[in-house]
Amino acid sequence: MSTCLFVLSWPDFRRQELAGRPLCPALLASTLRRQLGLRYAEHLAFAWAPAEPEELPAGEILRRWGLRLLSEAPTPDSLLALARAYPEARCVFLAMAPERVGEAAAALQKSGHEVEIWRPGSAAPDGISRPLSEALPLRTAHPVALFAEWKLVRRAMERVGAGAEPGVAAAGLRQSAQLLGAVTTARLYGLPGVAGGWEFSAGASEPAGENLLPPVSVEEALRGDLWRALDDPRTPPTWVLALSGEWLPDLVRSAHERGIRVVLWTEDEERVPRSLLAQVDGSAELPVLLYLKPGTETSELCGVSASIRESVQGGARPAARLDSHADGRASLRAPNGGAHAAGAGTEALPGHAGGARLAPWTRLLYHVESILRRDGLSRIPFRRLAEELATIDEFGPTAANALMWLNRARAEGMILVDTEAHALDPAHRTGLCRPHPEHPVARAAVEVPDRCLRLLHQMLQKMPWVSFKLLRSVLLREQWLGGPPYRLEENGVDEWLNFLIHDGALGMTKEPNLVNPEYPVTALRLNPEHPVARGVAAEDGDSHRLAAERAILVVDHFMTRNRKPWMSISALRRALDTMSREELQEVLQGLQSLGALITESYPNPQKEHPTTGCRLDLEQPMVTETLRVRNAIIRVTQHYQRLRSWVPLTRVSELLDTELGPSPSPGHRLGWFLLLRDEGILELDHEDPLPENAWESVRCRLNVSDAVVRAVVAQYAEAREMEPEPVGSRG
Repeated sequence: MSTCLFVLSWPDFRRQELAGRPLCPALLASTLRRQLGLRYAEHLAFAWAPAEPEELPAGEILRRWGLRLLSEAPTPDSLLALARAYPEARCVFLAMAPERVGEAAAALQKSGHEVEIWRPGSAAPDGISRPLSEALPLRTAHPVALFAEWKLVRRAMERVGAGAEPGVAAAGLRQSAQLLGAVTTARLYGLPGVAGGWEFSAGASEPAGENLLPPVSVEEALRGDLWRALDDPRTPPTWVLALSGEWLPDLVRSAHERGIRVVLWTEDEERVPRSLLAQVDGSAELPVLLYLKPGTETSELCGVSASIRESVQGGARPAARLDSHADGRASLRAPNGGAHAAGAGTEALPGHAGGARLAPWTRLLYHVESILRRDGLSRIPFRRLAEELATIDEFGPTAANALMWLNRARAEGMILVDTEAHALDPAHRTGLCRPHPEHPVARAAVEVPDRCLRLLHQMLQKMPWVSFKLLRSVLLREQWLGGPPYRLEENGVDEWLNFLIHDGALGMTKEPNLVNPEYPVTALRLNPEHPVARGVAAEDGDSHRLAAERAILVVDHFMTRNRKPWMSISALRRALDTMSREELQEVLQGLQSLGALITESYPNPQKEHPTTGCRLDLEQPMVTETLRVRNAIIRVTQHYQRLRSWVPLTRVSELLDTELGPSPSPGHRLGWFLLLRDEGILELDHEDPLPENAWESVRCRLNVSDAVVRAVVAQYAEAREMEPEPVGSRG
């Protein structure tokens, strides 16, 4: 989460009323601190309250609530100076009359700031200006009481795939209730071994109850506490009930008679009587609410938080829904019926402002991809991934915290989870997860750092290090990150580069500046030990190796199909015409220096002078390894193709890992499949270019009419027939 700057002009709101009562500075300050604390990691709050006798108490109250007092009324120049004094604050909120802001708003926006003006009055929002009462929701600035039943909460957690742990449930319930106001009472009823209700408003991580049966039933203890709270004049004016029972309509009616607003959280809205939903002030579903994590940016939540806030502001609204799909993916459905699908609901995610800008969800998917590359995996068990992410401050400090992030990412389609039988216990099912390659957040998390590191790797081929400013300026070009679909500006590129430096993918040093020695240059290099940076360097090496392997295959296939002992150099150049002249020359010279390609002159009966031809040294290690990999792919595909016409590439890749060992990188294995497709050995059911991160779903089959395929299959069959038969296999 980022830093924001807030400036308040108290005299502009001195005459403002809320629900028929004057707006007091204490209510405004407490609401401000709560909202900004939820939305941003850090906030800088300033206020101007004139030092006149009648205004002195207001200034003292604002100061005690943590706002820094300004010595004079804010002006456009002073606002710009304040923003320049705190460059880390990219979001600026100005609570004052628009005429005080003047031209400062346009100047701040031009410099890359996000600006909002919170003005007095109640007129409709206009551009970047809207009423303060709407921006802060001041009606939610009152205390909130939360009463929940463990059986409903447990079933909701099981539905979203989270562990049924009271501490995890308490954190999710408390964070969701904070969107309504300051939680002063929070009780969970029906926990095993806990008599009465467990009070967790103070943030207790686990219940500390005794292993004794409660003296009365759970329902009796719950109803007793609720009716006593109704008679308490200090009871909070907003209640959240995550309960069930035939007595709920009577309770809601009695609460309304005492001026208490009631919000109902249900396990499934379809099972709740329509009459009860019409009676309460608002509703939401528990499976959705349990995705919220402490620190969520509430300004970017839609659906859930909007329905909660509007429910206590005078208008009931249907609950946000959790839809389940046939593939096991879940998605949020907004109250208006629209679905936040995997690719279209990015704006609903907390901490993700859309596009390719660095955000909490982008960092989450980046770390997931980094863990997969580090361990050489395509999928990782759900629990193991949560334990890995718990070591990162943003998603920890425990696996329970990380599970909340992963469950929400799964529901939004950013992470796909495949359920398979456990290797040691087939009766037990385990969840294996991987990033969704088509989700915009996952694509940004993979493609943006990949482009940054790939460009740096290319530039490092010509210089020992690259300056931060030079790398940024090139990345801002349209063909890298400045154009669609990324459209990153200078601040966005800086955020990504600083994040990659902090994560260790980039190494940063200070080098002497020959032009201005007093200001050394910030130099960047790739860290070859980092899994993401190592993958970029490995893929570059793979491309050179694949080019050499392709040349070897072209020569071998020409000699096999034409039954000739050699291939002319001119025919080889024509077969490799997709390579540039320099690249082809480099490949052929490299193979000749290794001894893999033998060049000789052969007599040409059609011409007076001899023809320069080439052949392979079949004893050379690189030639032997290249032909071994090709033969293995053909054998594995033929093995599966005996029972089916098309074979998934993922099956072929898994068996190749067993026979040949793990591939140096996913790109190298994909390059081999494309190489054999171009050589006419494999046929793929995907005509377009293969997706780099989702090629496993593509299917293949052998071109059985090709001479190379026939030769390899026959050689494999002959070798199997010559194998000694096991003793006792006959008779």
